[in-house]
Amino acid sequence: MGFSFKTVSVAADVTARYTLWSISEDPGNPIVLIVRPAAAPNMAFMNAAFKLASATRAGAGAAQLSAARLQAARTEVAELYAQHVIVGWENVCEDGAPAPCTPEVVLRFLTALIQPPPDGRPDVFDELRTFCGNLDHFRPPTVAAADLGKG
Repeated sequence: MGFSFKTVSVAADVTARYTLWSISEDPGNPIVLIVRPAAAPNMAFMNAAFKLASATRAGAGAAQLSAARLQAARTEVAELYAQHVIVGWENVCEDGAPAPCTPEVVLRFLTALIQPPPDGRPDVFDELRTFCGNLDHFRPPTVAAADLGKG
């Protein structure tokens, strides 16, 4: 008998809500991103990430890690997120009006977010990447032992 992990797998079309509390001006209406995993089972993201990694490695040579390279990497990942990870949002405004959630507008939002301080908040983008890369955020909640009368 083999191992089975289907009960803990994540469906291909699953989404999660990620609230950007630290950059929301109105705590009563925080910015919320509707995201897909930045990992398998989001194969469109994975394929694009593999293609980017191959192209980056082929052209990198002996590239040194620097602030400029980190910014370039964030820019590349922002493009992937705009195309394959962020599928909706709430309370995002551009020039004072609600912004549509299209890949082009999402990329403008992320490009502004990843700018170095004080104009941007790249730390918030890095936290978003961590959230989207953790499949536990896309699984149904587990039941606590106490809720089952065992705690």
